[in-house]
Amino acid sequence: MAIDISRFLTSKYDIYEKSCMNHGNKEVNCHACTTTCPTESISFQLGTPVINNSKCIDCGACVSACPTLAIDHKITDYISVMNKINSNHQQPITCESYSKFSKGIKIPCYFMLDTPLLLTISQYQKDITFHIDDCKSCLKQLKINGSAIINHFADLQSQLDEMGVHVTIKTSQTPPVVSVYSDEKGISRRDFFKSIMNFRNTNESSPTESNDLPVKKRMLFKKNLINKALMKHNNTLSSSPLQSPYYFSITLTGSCTGCSLCTKLCPTDALHWLDKDDVSSLHFQNKDCVGCNKCVACPEEVIELTLMSPRAYVMGGDKTLVDLEKKKCKHCHDSFQTNDEKQSLCHICRVSRQKSSVDLFEGLEF
Repeated sequence: MAIDISRFLTSKYDIYEKSCMNHGNKEVNCHACTTTCPTESISFQLGTPVINNSKCIDCGACVSACPTLAIDHKITDYISVMNKINSNHQQPITCESYSKFSKGIKIPCYFMLDTPLLLTISQYQKDITFHIDDCKSCLKQLKINGSAIINHFADLQSQLDEMGVHVTIKTSQTPPVVSVYSDEKGISRRDFFKSIMNFRNTNESSPTESNDLPVKKRMLFKKNLINKALMKHNNTLSSSPLQSPYYFSITLTGSCTGCSLCTKLCPTDALHWLDKDDVSSLHFQNKDCVGCNKCVACPEEVIELTLMSPRAYVMGGDKTLVDLEKKKCKHCHDSFQTNDEKQSLCHICRVSRQKSSVDLFEGLEF
């Protein structure tokens, strides 16, 4: 197995700044990675997560915590793990430090597992077993807490139960039976040192499928895994709203002026305008919403995010929030939408004209 060792030697994780829900915000709204990191290795600098590699124990908890995949493992990236699950779903998942079993799907640590990955596994098996007999003596565990992995699996089980997904997470204190599984191997010690011997001193490694993801696709990657899995569990889904970064709806609590600030700020196009004849309709697609809260910057303060239940989320879809008149600006000739039948200038030209009027009288004494 070929390993890109240059990526391993430089840093353990990639930060995709534009995929972070805090990107462009004045304040940090999402703290999922910092609150989850067991060694407090992550901090925010100008709204961007920064990892202190000297404190990082490579547990992958930040990858599982981030709903938009803004943090990903350099070598064992999230998408490659998902692909291995889909192509080798009968194989057990073990950590790369687990020496008793070299086959199966390897990840840096069980902390990298999250609800979207377990939902992916649940499409193939209802009982999922993880072998934790080496966890208590693992250096990563000793730096945190001996029962941390048990607690992590308990949290994941609780999330699945709250969603109404009937899957059972089991833990085993014995290694998998080797004869049961095929030769789908992880990274062996031999492969690792062979990669070091073949290492070439290059500044950057070749991009992988994970690195090449556009911002919108990366932000929605976990969300799409959930969307796909929930459709298969539709009959058992919970009807209770959940505190989750995935299940949101939007309600307008007042009159929309059609300024389009919300659609321009929305990083995933969950909010978008659709035009038909002389009408512009503001649409919301809940399956594309990551709950970043950027839209609540609405100058009219009429946008409200509300939590949904998994069942309502699956049953929902494209929602029309408001229909407004579509016009053409008399100054720039661009199309715009408005709730004011007398408005002849688009919102940008109108603000520019108002600013020009203020500048004209600025400095005058009366």
